[in-house]
Amino acid sequence: MKKTMFLSFLLSFTVHLSYAQTEVSGRMLSLNGDVMPVATVSVSAIGPANILTLPEKVVADDDGAYTISFAGPGLYSLTVRGVFHKTVSIPLMVYDQDQVDITIYLVPEPYNNGEYFDQQVYLEWIRAFGNFNDYDFFSGEIFRANDDGSISAFIKTELDTIRYQIRGLANGVAVLPGADKYFPRGTDFEAVLYNTSDADSIELRFHPDKRPPYPYLLQNEANSQQVPIRAFVHFHNDKDKFWSTPLQMVRSSRISYQPILKPSDSGVPKDMLHEASNQMYDFLSTKPMSSFRNSVIQDLEENNLHSQQTSALLISYVGLIEQQRSREQYLQRTGRELQELQIHDSIFDRIFNTVDPRNPVWALKNDAPLILLEETGYSSSAVSYAERMIRQHADDMVVRNLVLRLIERRADEFKDVRNMPYYKWIVERYGENNLARRAIITFERMQQEQTR
Repeated sequence: MKKTMFLSFLLSFTVHLSYAQTEVSGRMLSLNGDVMPVATVSVSAIGPANILTLPEKVVADDDGAYTISFAGPGLYSLTVRGVFHKTVSIPLMVYDQDQVDITIYLVPEPYNNGEYFDQQVYLEWIRAFGNFNDYDFFSGEIFRANDDGSISAFIKTELDTIRYQIRGLANGVAVLPGADKYFPRGTDFEAVLYNTSDADSIELRFHPDKRPPYPYLLQNEANSQQVPIRAFVHFHNDKDKFWSTPLQMVRSSRISYQPILKPSDSGVPKDMLHEASNQMYDFLSTKPMSSFRNSVIQDLEENNLHSQQTSALLISYVGLIEQQRSREQYLQRTGRELQELQIHDSIFDRIFNTVDPRNPVWALKNDAPLILLEETGYSSSAVSYAERMIRQHADDMVVRNLVLRLIERRADEFKDVRNMPYYKWIVERYGENNLARRAIITFERMQQEQTR
């Protein structure tokens, strides 16, 4: 049932169209514009999809170029990986576009210098393990000191691709014996090696004082309440960014990538790097959230947006409101001051009049539809829209949240939950399953509260 309804919505995208294959192409580079030795992009579906039609993983060529072909519409996530770089997942809505050009600049991983590698007692704690030994730590390879000051471990394998981790490098409360402080390549360094040699083993060699192959460039590290930037993303056609940015805001307002104005072989401009370093998302601050909401209002004024881009932007605004309300609950529990939330009610009216209640973007933040009810005081338009979502939306969690909320709201109007339309609708769709049982429990709880 779920797949059928989801596909019927996608088919409504293309009722007057014969869907053509969409190509996403561009380059994957380091922040400074250098080509990475190995860079890949893999595709996964966000929500219901036919996994057999998903594009296969693509490896960038020697110039960093890549091309991905999508056989059908849907919501997808592009996971971009580069050796020595952070990994980023970029959401993308594929509808009827012929071509989308995206240049992706990955942020390098910052590696610190290592210490205490000249003492065997420490090296015995440092082990490399991975798919070559089924991730068995106890059979991991121990590192040994070399005359040039480096340490190395040999992995015996005939596999073409080796994924490995290094354990035993830690700091804080997990320092190695006798070490007051320890500066390794992160607490759990993980990487992928491509074994191009004819030998049955490869060597992992680490020079503690060797500089990383790619400059980090971002000067300010995130604190515990901030999320660092993982990549900078440039859409060559500026309006193509709206196939992605609304989905990113619905899923999470944390900054995982930043659009840039102009691609360059010399990398991301330094002034933009500096600005991005100083504007990393802060969980306790309301300023980024308000700026995100304001940006949605501004983006909705763009001319010639695709109707599905507009719908995604409208839904992203509701998702941001939901995130702000969740943040306010946290701030209230911790005794912090709350600021009044400015809401554009006209957004809700546009949603009721223009956004298909089956739109799969709602599933990216399945609590967001509740905002339509709460922020409008359960207006007739909001309730009517929610009821259409209950009967038509493909995502179980979206349906579940709305059903239970409306049963809570109207429990006093009925003597038996089985007489409520919401209960009848979910039984028609799903049968008397767990959701039906939850509906009965919710109704009985509300009845008990009313008799107290």
